[in-house]
Amino acid sequence: MAQLVIYDDFVRGAPVAGLTPGQLAILLLIEQNPGLTQQTLCDGMHIEKSTLVVRLHRLAERGLLRRVRSHEDRRQNTLELTAEGKQALRTMLAFVRQHEERLLAAFSATERKQLMKALSKIVIAGVRGRAAGSGRAPEPRPAPAKGSRSSSRARQHS
Repeated sequence: MAQLVIYDDFVRGAPVAGLTPGQLAILLLIEQNPGLTQQTLCDGMHIEKSTLVVRLHRLAERGLLRRVRSHEDRRQNTLELTAEGKQALRTMLAFVRQHEERLLAAFSATERKQLMKALSKIVIAGVRGRAAGSGRAPEPRPAPAKGSRSSSRARQHS
């Protein structure tokens, strides 16, 4: 229930209409990892390639990102944010900070730390569960950017 309430609140208040938490996570990861390839993003987010391709297509159609042929390997595309994508990301990250502060206002600092620790355990268990089902070893997720508590949670809502 908590995830549904948070997601609904996020979507209703988001200043960039139609941008989901999962799409926001994609934009954030591209911004934080220059030269990121589609395959690396797919592996890092632990999602199926076909699912990622659809999400990237939607973001590209909206003018938020572009695929660029890799200079190192012409068979791969690297991902870049457009100027519109960078602006949408900045706008959304400011919104996310306000959204989180509002939702967590009733929590003490200690309770916030406990919540983050518990959510991290859920993420780790989920990644291990996916890996066990696929027969491959789990890969650690990239650390969120400094000052961004939300980037790891944003990836969960893809």
